[in-house]
Amino acid sequence: MNPPNLSKLPPLSDVDVIHRLYRNSAENGADFCPDRENPLWPLPVLAAYSHLVTKRLSRGKAGKSLGAGDSKTKSVWASNPGPNAPLGFDRQWVAVEAFFVPPRAWPSLPQHDTLHAMADTVLEWLIEQFPNAKKETLKRMVIEGRVRLNRGFARHVNQPLGLDDRLEVLDRPPRTLVDIHPLKIIFEDADILVIHKPAGLLTSTTPNERRPTALAIVQAYVADREPRSRVGLIHRLDAPASGLLVFSKNPTSYESLKRQLFKHEIRRTYATVVNGVPNPRSGVIESQLTEFPDGHVESSGAGRRGARAVTRYDVIRDNRLFSLLRVNLETGRKHQIRVHLKERGWPILGDEQYGGDMSKGDQLLLCAIELEFIHPRTGNRAAFEIAIPPIMTNLVM
Repeated sequence: MNPPNLSKLPPLSDVDVIHRLYRNSAENGADFCPDRENPLWPLPVLAAYSHLVTKRLSRGKAGKSLGAGDSKTKSVWASNPGPNAPLGFDRQWVAVEAFFVPPRAWPSLPQHDTLHAMADTVLEWLIEQFPNAKKETLKRMVIEGRVRLNRGFARHVNQPLGLDDRLEVLDRPPRTLVDIHPLKIIFEDADILVIHKPAGLLTSTTPNERRPTALAIVQAYVADREPRSRVGLIHRLDAPASGLLVFSKNPTSYESLKRQLFKHEIRRTYATVVNGVPNPRSGVIESQLTEFPDGHVESSGAGRRGARAVTRYDVIRDNRLFSLLRVNLETGRKHQIRVHLKERGWPILGDEQYGGDMSKGDQLLLCAIELEFIHPRTGNRAAFEIAIPPIMTNLVM
């Protein structure tokens, strides 16, 4: 029997082609229809199987249909189907007829947990399911163990598929975000981040320093959630001190906060416990501070140069041995509060470097409890406050 003249075939609708293919296969006992007892197969399933038959006979690629005028492929298909063709000669004619219908959208199978039908490899199946995705993204799905194959998982994208294999793409597991511990977030928006730093943690340090710092923790936290943000360090707390710090999250906020700091417009208030009872109970301490090569700081003597430093203090209460103070900085020099109070004869408890009483523990009893500045975006006054640590209030009852 000679093959039919395919160029003279009348145009058929998708549904007509499926019905003809099904009817021809069923009448001739072909293996095309796996369930001859149930001729009412859903159209999406018939469409998928017919596409599979035509794809294998033509040696085409998944997702690429051949045009109605491709006579070379038609001739090869009709005259040399190969030993594994699932249909007889007449049924091949129907398969060819089905494949060369003018392009229309075939009914499609569901995209989750489905027979692969039209794909020879895992990658081909993924491309069919996610036609707009890059191949690297699809490969990453397999590497991350998100492509289930039958009862296991796909091993690689070129893994061949059998006729009865089922595939499913699992939802991406929730990503574990970078933790900001041991810092505590007091406030955060698109422009600033206010945190509570615990005692014993450096605010920042040199590039070669391996110890953890508040700045590094904040940078990792922000980069994980807002990759385009850029963290800026505005001011510092001594490593043994605790309390409030503000960081900027973009260049505009950084410039605004740094300008306020330079003009002494950022209000910083500390709580501390000192030896003795200050006299007077409120006052202002002013001097020129100088830092020495070993890192310690002292007020400059007469005729010596240094950085101007101004500290205001008020006694909240005392028990004759110790006093709980409220301290405000007008300037922000290194170790400013610690040096000023020590030089007045009231060293901070736990401050071994500047002669503080260590009998109550080795923790420096200095905490930044209030922070106030102009918000860079809104222009409104932003004020933040935390409670005085109980270790301080309990010492001065």
